[in-house]
Amino acid sequence: MEARRLFWYRWLAGHQISFALWRAMADVVVHRGDDLPSERELDLLAACVDGYSAMLLYSATVPRDHYHAHIRTRMALQHPSFSGAWAPDYKPIRLLFRGRFAWQDDPSCRELDAAVARNRHTHDHIADHLVPDGRSLLQKSAGTVKQGVSRDKEDLYDNFFLTIRRPVSHAELAAQLDDRVVELAADLAHHGLYPEVDGRHHPVLTGRPDPGLRPLVAEVPATLRRAARLVQGTRYAGARS
Repeated sequence: MEARRLFWYRWLAGHQISFALWRAMADVVVHRGDDLPSERELDLLAACVDGYSAMLLYSATVPRDHYHAHIRTRMALQHPSFSGAWAPDYKPIRLLFRGRFAWQDDPSCRELDAAVARNRHTHDHIADHLVPDGRSLLQKSAGTVKQGVSRDKEDLYDNFFLTIRRPVSHAELAAQLDDRVVELAADLAHHGLYPEVDGRHHPVLTGRPDPGLRPLVAEVPATLRRAARLVQGTRYAGARS
């Protein structure tokens, strides 16, 4: 196994799968507006949030030293303030992750609320694991996103993650997600979640895994397959770009 290639693949694939999950979530949010999603749509949203959390863990299996030497350096070369806030697909669902939709107070949203809480916990854990000083590239460059994100920065973000945008049907989106989940499962079957690098493994979660994260660590492929299955079964008219 060539570590640099494997972890570069995981960084790209984990983000590309997240983009597809976010897009599927955005379809629900845009379709419903201020109205409470249906039970099936809430199941889809919760499954996609858990799928995104699993992708955070999958992408972060890169050893910390390797991340700083090879991945973070490449992001800084793309732009000194390179930030996940530039992701075009995240923008329509940002309010959902912040619990800002009025319908999120409905009792039927309990599972979604729990998934969002797990995601927040996962994100914080990964940030502490990879960047212990807590300073992102954006913060180190004294940048800010409060004034909004330009199309140029969104293009830089897409370019870094080898993402080309064009109008696609829901069926095409679901097929892209399925293909990437199959590839990810093959990677995990061959290398395991924590490949051996320099004679040892580098787990993201050390010691006893947090009870809230343990299922995500143990069932990454199953978590993604469930999300992909629900995405496949939830269709809205119109193409997306």
